[in-house]
Amino acid sequence: MVLFEKWVDKAAGKFSYIHEANTDDDMMRGQDYLIGGTDGRIAGHAASGYVALRYDKVVNG
Repeated sequence: MVLFEKWVDKAAGKFSYIHEANTDDDMMRGQDYLIGGTDGRIAGHAASGYVALRYDKVVNG
């Protein structure tokens, strides 16, 4: 699982994320580019395999 945390440089497509491979490992933080940087990977997985999902009924408060 990779969870978007925040933009580091939105214009360049660089963001920070929190990721966890399985329930036995602790969560870790990382930074990368939307295309996965020079190796095309985000947190060890192909960047092309990710789909952004957002719940539309988020309410502040």
